[in-house]
Amino acid sequence: MNLKESISRPVNTFGYALVILLLVFFFLPAKNMLMVDEHVHYWQIISFLTGDFKMNDKLTTLPGYHLMFALFGVIFHNGSVVFFRIISIFFASLTILMFSVVDNSVNGRTDYGKILFFTFLPILFPYYFLIYTDVFSMLLFLCSLYLGLKKHYQISAVLGILNMVVRQNTFFWFIFTFFLLFITHYPIINFQNLINYLKKSWAFAFGVILFILFIFLNHGIAIGDKEMHPGATFHLSNVFFFMAITGVFIFPLKLEYIKFNYFKLHHYLIIIITFVLYWFCFEATHPYNFLGDGFFLRNEFLSFILQNEITKGLFFIPILAALLLFFRLYQDNPRVFSLYFLFGTLSLIPSWLIEQRYYFIHLIILVIYGYREGFSKYSIVILLIYFMSSLFLVYGIFTNSFFL
Repeated sequence: MNLKESISRPVNTFGYALVILLLVFFFLPAKNMLMVDEHVHYWQIISFLTGDFKMNDKLTTLPGYHLMFALFGVIFHNGSVVFFRIISIFFASLTILMFSVVDNSVNGRTDYGKILFFTFLPILFPYYFLIYTDVFSMLLFLCSLYLGLKKHYQISAVLGILNMVVRQNTFFWFIFTFFLLFITHYPIINFQNLINYLKKSWAFAFGVILFILFIFLNHGIAIGDKEMHPGATFHLSNVFFFMAITGVFIFPLKLEYIKFNYFKLHHYLIIIITFVLYWFCFEATHPYNFLGDGFFLRNEFLSFILQNEITKGLFFIPILAALLLFFRLYQDNPRVFSLYFLFGTLSLIPSWLIEQRYYFIHLIILVIYGYREGFSKYSIVILLIYFMSSLFLVYGIFTNSFFL
């Protein structure tokens, strides 16, 4: 690829994403209406914008996101909901851009199928238009990963630390990035290579120290609403819900690459153990998973799954599909996916609330590192379904009909 192509492709990706998202936003109703957690985020942004640095009691995250948006409000002298939605769309377009850049860096080519998949993933697409921390957090993660892959380890660590100031639960992805960069740039793992790497990436250790200090001083992970987000607890429900989402949204794109003839005895043992853990550990007990009276689609779905043994048993089917996919991905790239399974699981275990937003970075890594050969021949049909589903969901949210 020549210099002109290397510059124009990312610029084009950002431009197309921005135009598409702004076009969708133009046709959405009730653009000024705040939804669910947006009330808390917007309140905090406006407080900073007006010089009041009091923290909202319901804000669970550190206020890095809110300070950033308040700064935009100061620069442009605007504090309207629509203005901050447009800023969110701008960051969403940058996130799509960085997804394509990281994917190109890892796999050596620009895959527009992946870019479209990432853009129109139904559980992600609506958040491009919302005043939520998740998309901005993904942007910081992707920037950190990209700079690390380019061996700018210290800057990578700084961005990872800033990401924890936006969402504390990215800590395990911060550690994942550290180890991923090590195995990527030092294929031969030995003590000397580790020492050499640590000399170049000591800022990651500094980030760990800062996080531990924060936990100690804050007496937990969440800033506010601590009773609903205790942190120091053990739950497997999000692990299984993430696997089910993977089975529904990711597995179909990889279906023709799943080979059943490589299954060994330990694969079947893992399936049995996973089913037993799922059967006895998958539950929805968090009070927020019972809110909404039909408004939250996630909660209605959980209620349906757990209503009897038959529906709970059927829900294991997409979890099984995810396991089959993970077996293949581990076979293709055991080092990367060992780290992925370890830190991806650790990032979900402390979360009592079942919430699909916690899986966005999981899905990013899965698509970038799990689809080196591209998508299946059914991708166009699947992407069309995703596109229509995304438009339906975002329209339903902005008409206040339901929420994810």
